[in-house]
Amino acid sequence: MAERSLTTNLELATAPTDDVSVEDDWGLPLDLNLFAHQERHRIVIHEAQASPVSIFIECVEALTPVDMMSLSSGTNDATGFRVWTGAVLLIASLDTLVEDFKGKRVLELGCGTGIGGIALMLSQHATPAFLCFSDADQNALKLCRRNCELNGLEEVDERLLQNLCSFTKKSFSIMQLTWGTTIPSTIPARSMDTVVATDILYDIEMLSSILQTTMACLKPGGSFVLSHIPRASCPEHHQPDENLESFIVQQAELHGLVLRRHIRPRDVSSFEDSQVFSDTLDTTSLRDMEAIGAAILVFHLVVVQKNHV
Repeated sequence: MAERSLTTNLELATAPTDDVSVEDDWGLPLDLNLFAHQERHRIVIHEAQASPVSIFIECVEALTPVDMMSLSSGTNDATGFRVWTGAVLLIASLDTLVEDFKGKRVLELGCGTGIGGIALMLSQHATPAFLCFSDADQNALKLCRRNCELNGLEEVDERLLQNLCSFTKKSFSIMQLTWGTTIPSTIPARSMDTVVATDILYDIEMLSSILQTTMACLKPGGSFVLSHIPRASCPEHHQPDENLESFIVQQAELHGLVLRRHIRPRDVSSFEDSQVFSDTLDTTSLRDMEAIGAAILVFHLVVVQKNHV
């Protein structure tokens, strides 16, 4: 990012927004804001043997009670407008995920604000060759696009995804994608080296759809990186026999995804820090994440060898 652009963003990050209406600030209809207050945050990424990198994210700090009521009733889903703990864990763990992201073609499921993918794109050690942000919510995708622009990333036409070798390391694409449905024709089937998802499993019944979409997009031998915070609801007729993480691993294996390794918060170099971000964006410490059983699960798509007679 040019120095002038960075200075401008820093000024915006600290500028008062009281004179800007929520509707104008979001650029969304007021009924979609549900009275949540959007702010711009500056976040610093610390990687081993690398200079700190700043990223800028517009989001809400928390969902309002109205948001939660609308989510429960199914009338509106504002979850994509805030940063969740799973994304924080992913960002804190970048040093341990270099082999899964560096130089890879990456698809993010349920990108929301885009903070996870943006952190990858600006990483000095784990930078993908190309990253495609996806979400089912068009309004979340608008916010993701705005955040990418804030950080100087270059969007490419999704129709050019058939040629994934011609992009710069800061190239990205954005597309609408609903889990469990046919993937858009613009993305080649089984073409992604890595599929990443952070904190997207709120309902255990979504797991099958998530795995189906992952399988459709991931090339043989590719990786599925799931930053998992155990919060999924389980209906009475669909209770896992084991703990939630074990159930996820079991279901993934049925789709040909074998757990290669898991990264616990205690494995992260900054584990002893009071919190990952020196910001009000997320006050959850890695120690807190460890206590609730958070983990990054890294799966490998097994290539089935056919027997030739």
